[in-house]
Amino acid sequence: MPTKRDLILAGALAAVAGTARAQAPATEKIRLWPRGVPGGERPAGLRQENIFTEMPGGRSDRGIVGVTDPVLEIWRPAGPVKGAMLIVPGGGYRQVVIDKEGIEPAERLAAEGFVAGVLTYRLPAEDWKMGLGVVRQDIQRAMRLMRAAVGPRVKLGAMGFSAGGEMVGRLGNDFTRPTYGAVDTADDASARPDYMVLVYASLGVQPRNPDGTRPPPSPTFLPIPLAVNAQTPPAFIVQAMDDERVSFENATEMAAALKARGVPVETLLFEEGGHGFALRRPPEMPVSRWFELFLAWGRRKGFAG
Repeated sequence: MPTKRDLILAGALAAVAGTARAQAPATEKIRLWPRGVPGGERPAGLRQENIFTEMPGGRSDRGIVGVTDPVLEIWRPAGPVKGAMLIVPGGGYRQVVIDKEGIEPAERLAAEGFVAGVLTYRLPAEDWKMGLGVVRQDIQRAMRLMRAAVGPRVKLGAMGFSAGGEMVGRLGNDFTRPTYGAVDTADDASARPDYMVLVYASLGVQPRNPDGTRPPPSPTFLPIPLAVNAQTPPAFIVQAMDDERVSFENATEMAAALKARGVPVETLLFEEGGHGFALRRPPEMPVSRWFELFLAWGRRKGFAG
């Protein structure tokens, strides 16, 4: 006899279960917390809205703020499923950069045979009582819902941009740490991604002092490279050396930490690209090819069919 947890999950996943079909809708949305968000009361006065930034060529660059009901939006390929990816946009925990770091990568991945899920998550800058704890809850839950949607045999990665890359990196190190009580049977699955894609990810590496030293790390909030362990998933790391917001040492120190613990890692360092390039740099710039190189790496590693 189905339990209440079974029925909740079945309702949430009805639109995304089974193999991909050409006639399937473009996207489906799953609420992460159908019975209310964990992590304390929601801050007073929050109202979800889009911030519009008009870009050259008429492309939009929306940021979502005021998130009170996190969702996972699923894109499915028209043909056979070759892989799956949870996409975590950046935005400095002040907004969710939904177009260039969410929808556009999802559409590109779906065209390559991936089931792609874009996470719209709660923002610690909006005074949630648990602070960064709410994004840890949201990403763990989203990973488990993605696993329920695609099944155990499909390789499921997590791709994070900027602050979203920090979320993915921390998930890769501490996926076993409980952050919320089980909602339904999706929460029986592990939150560990099979691999990580870290794109100009802010990994907590402190800038150096003028003498080359660094401030000591906080014992309660370690830089992600210092917490890498043998269970951390393989990683594909992308970084521009002229990034003025995230030092390229975030990428190099993460790569060194993974290698030291025997975890496979591929690292792309580009001379030019800045921060926030996503899939929008012109084709004459080498950084624009990172996505094709990721696909090649994924095929070699068996993460993409």
